[in-house]
Amino acid sequence: MYEKSDKRRLYQLMECYLDGKMKNKYINIIDKNSIENLSLWSCENSIIELIDFKYNEILIPIKISNCIIKKLDIYGCWFKKGFILEKCIIIDTIIYEMGGHNNMEIQLTNNIFCKFIDFFDCHFIEKVIIENNIFMEGTNIIGNQNKGYKNTFEKDLVLLNNIGNVEINN
Repeated sequence: MYEKSDKRRLYQLMECYLDGKMKNKYINIIDKNSIENLSLWSCENSIIELIDFKYNEILIPIKISNCIIKKLDIYGCWFKKGFILEKCIIIDTIIYEMGGHNNMEIQLTNNIFCKFIDFFDCHFIEKVIIENNIFMEGTNIIGNQNKGYKNTFEKDLVLLNNIGNVEINN
């Protein structure tokens, strides 16, 4: 027998499977299993407790807009078809280690990051746009330049109009 919360989560995921788009939801968790049968996944105007993509290769385009995200776990994640995060508030620390490997553009625009974002040893193949964000505790996206684990960019890195330190060395 399903608990009430299990039924709610199942219903939310069924809606996602039907069209790959979620809107105006409270979402407890999204992980690779939640999206693996879709051709794209987008979410907007929602509250998300956890996006858990750690240690995964995501093979569909991901777009998240106008959301509040408590935890974004993307450690070791490769967004092969691109990743757009726009107009969101991310509450917790983000550790993006060994990331990148993107065959399409990654965009972080008009977001508020409440905690530190740790880009560690990421290798970006396609363009990365980081524009008009607020980094309350900073990030190391262009920090660690004299270290063996600095981030590398094969194509353009567009880094414009951000508030907060984007070149922390750690």
